[in-house]
Amino acid sequence: MILQFKNLKSGKNNFLGQLGKEELEWTPPLPTLTEKVDVKLVADKRSKLIILNLDIGFKLKLVCSRCLEEYTSQFKENSTYIIRFGQEEIVPEKHLTDEDVVTVWTLEEEMDIKPFIRETMVLAIPMKPLCSSDCKGLCPICGANLNRERCSHTKEELTFKITKLSSLKDLLKGG
Repeated sequence: MILQFKNLKSGKNNFLGQLGKEELEWTPPLPTLTEKVDVKLVADKRSKLIILNLDIGFKLKLVCSRCLEEYTSQFKENSTYIIRFGQEEIVPEKHLTDEDVVTVWTLEEEMDIKPFIRETMVLAIPMKPLCSSDCKGLCPICGANLNRERCSHTKEELTFKITKLSSLKDLLKGG
């Protein structure tokens, strides 16, 4: 998805499209993309800059960090980038603003938007994905998925097991 700056009219320019995993170079170890990514791009061209607003929708196959079951999750994400023409002034010390973080400087006549889409998607992936907020996880003794079955271990056994594991944590701390 190449944005050619000379073809943009002044003001808002709207683009709709879909991108597949090949186009986004979405490969393992990233989670599986289950369908094409819906992209809505608004490029607001102003005198010396372009403000890009990205709205993307996509589905990923994730693995729950508690029960280790695979599930599919829908994402709707948006992000904003500012494209400035020219070169950024290099100074020995600079205090960054929020705008500096999303600003991209360019000397080119066009820009590939796919890296922005990919970045937005990667940042949306949860660090600890959960199939549901009330996922019960696995039994630490027998490994049973507590969402689907009950195991025979009592709360006392589980508490004892967790207490034993916490003593290992103390060993790692050196005390």
